[in-house]
Amino acid sequence: ELPAGRAAATPALAVAAHQVPQEVGDFAILLGAGYTRRRALVANTLAATTGIGGAVVVYLAAGWIPRTLPYILAFAAGNFLYVALELMKRLEGEVTALMEELGETQGSLGLAGYTVDPHQFLGIELNPWAAAVAELVLWIGYLQWHYRTHGKATPSEPILRDFRNIECRDAVLTWSGRTERMDAEGHPVTRWDGTTTMRHPATGEEVPDPEARLQVWDYAEPKPAKWPEATFIVGNPPFIGASRMREALGDGYVEALWKAQPRARGRGGERRNPLAPPRLPEPRRPRRRSPPRQAGDRRRRQGHQNPLAQIPPRPDRSRPGGAGRPRGGRRGGHSPVVP
Repeated sequence: ELPAGRAAATPALAVAAHQVPQEVGDFAILLGAGYTRRRALVANTLAATTGIGGAVVVYLAAGWIPRTLPYILAFAAGNFLYVALELMKRLEGEVTALMEELGETQGSLGLAGYTVDPHQFLGIELNPWAAAVAELVLWIGYLQWHYRTHGKATPSEPILRDFRNIECRDAVLTWSGRTERMDAEGHPVTRWDGTTTMRHPATGEEVPDPEARLQVWDYAEPKPAKWPEATFIVGNPPFIGASRMREALGDGYVEALWKAQPRARGRGGERRNPLAPPRLPEPRRPRRRSPPRQAGDRRRRQGHQNPLAQIPPRPDRSRPGGAGRPRGGRRGGHSPVVP
């Protein structure tokens, strides 16, 4: 567990790192839409203050939020799909309007039937209820666009079609079968479900409910899940750290995941996100080479390394009546003898 100060500072820094660029982007969008700086600042501030009310609601509803989190995420994902469909339909309208200005039609270009509809938005969701909500939101957005554009004209039959574009399955792992894990005495191995809590009778704090248990499974022939072909992939998959994988997913699932995704272990037994790209080898450091020296620099450097080279040789006083050849010196260059 994190210390109290760090536990408070970590989410604050994370929110700031996310919120500040978003507010700057919103301000730029409002300026691009024709807002004055003052009006854009006021609108941005009013929109940001709604987060205070949301924080108060979350604080008051902290006890039941873990149980309703999958449903909240389903609505949130549906809103993203709704906005994406709305923007794609607007882009489609701009393209068709430009084609009409140029005197072209969809039929003459062979584009009849290639329009934006829910079947082009694909998804993978593990929760059946969330998958159904996401697909329903797509159809709501499509029908709203239809009646807003064509008035009371009835859309083509059937109005709702089962494209099965939102698949209800695991997005990371597939398997041929699974069996219940048993302990040495033949009892089922279970774990806490990770969401259900109860109030501690002594401290009054929310603690894991010992009765909320899930079965641990062993997976046969685990393999990486295949994703449908798509032009763009947009998502915010949940990330579970290595220290919490077994607690959140169960021993059986984590072991099957490591077997199907060997690179999820990383190097040296380190656990990694299986959806993360493989690590590239570290580049070699370039060898440092000294710059070329000039001839004068070389001579000065040699003189600095051998200071005796600048001292003239002493005369050989062993011979009577005159100077001999200098010891260890070169021929010639005799020095006079001082009597």
